[in-house]
Amino acid sequence: MSLLARFGWNPFFDAQRQQLGRGDLLFARVIEEQRGVFRVAGEFDGLAETSGRFRYDAIEPGSTPAVGDWVGVRAPEGDGRALIHVRLDRRTTVSRAGTGEAVSQQVLAANVDTIFIVTALTAELNLRRLERYLAIVWDAGALPVIVLNKADLCEDVAAAADEVRARLPFVDVVAVSALGTEVGKKVDEPPSPTGLEALDTYQAEFNAWQDSVNATQAAYEAELKAYQTKAQAEAESYQTVVVKYQKELAAYNIARASAVTPAEGLIFQVNRDFGWTFVDREDSAAFYSKIATTWMAQIIYSFVLFLVIIFLQKRKDVV
Repeated sequence: MSLLARFGWNPFFDAQRQQLGRGDLLFARVIEEQRGVFRVAGEFDGLAETSGRFRYDAIEPGSTPAVGDWVGVRAPEGDGRALIHVRLDRRTTVSRAGTGEAVSQQVLAANVDTIFIVTALTAELNLRRLERYLAIVWDAGALPVIVLNKADLCEDVAAAADEVRARLPFVDVVAVSALGTEVGKKVDEPPSPTGLEALDTYQAEFNAWQDSVNATQAAYEAELKAYQTKAQAEAESYQTVVVKYQKELAAYNIARASAVTPAEGLIFQVNRDFGWTFVDREDSAAFYSKIATTWMAQIIYSFVLFLVIIFLQKRKDVV
């Protein structure tokens, strides 16, 4: 596993990095924020702050980096702070409404896949509060898991957990004990290795799901690349066919021009000047025959009209 993958790097973020094409930046994940100063870990480990250009472009409060964000930083030359120039798009965003009169978004965490909601399995258990937390998690696009802690203080852990499952049927509920006692046992009974080991199952399931997503993404990218290669080959083949037919058409026009008589050459010159085109010589002959007939009729009409005018003129002279 690579260094970035250990912090949650996956094809979703790698695709954004390739699209940016910023070879001058190192990518790291924000793991802490303190009043505009960020601690990042990844290709660069240390403190960082946003650049002036980044602060100028970040109009909305939710645009600034938050814990969990992946950012592109430029390492300092000495021992100073790195500068954050880019924040990659988020997969999930855990946020709440900001304070003040203006409607804004306060980002609590970003790119979180699974959120464990821990509550005590005591008389203070509040299911309505859990529902509000679940609304925030679902709105963020993350997977919620309810962890019922302090199971050693509950008389009937199974009944309490079933009550939570009945109220929240679409959420996994796990009962654990931080004291290391097995669920259902008292503190003075022989302890199991740890009650928190129940969370290992969800971590393993999430890792398997993440591997499946990565495999699906890789298969999709391979299929897309194969399609692009095929489309490129078809485009080149089509271009080859077009060039071939253009050459054949040019050769046909040259052969046709060399086969005509001088008189036909003059006709073809007229065709080119006036933009007339014909499929073959028979169409051309029919067209010019029609023109010749029209001209002959026009000449006969003009001659008859000339004779009539002469006749009328002589008659006028006689009168």
